[in-house]
Amino acid sequence: MEYMSIRDAAKIAALSPRTVRRAISRGEVNAYKVGASLRLVPDDVHAWITSRPMVTVKR
Repeated sequence: MEYMSIRDAAKIAALSPRTVRRAISRGEVNAYKVGASLRLVPDDVHAWITSRPMVTVKR
């Protein structure tokens, strides 16, 4: 199985690593302990990103 780091997931989602960690804590996206670090499955990350509501800003 292929895994990605929290930093890589944050880059893909255009969010901060802290936001990804919070989502993991809330159970919005699954993370797995691999050695001493947390790893995420890319398909889980993409599903989480698409499930998030879109926010539009009017200028």
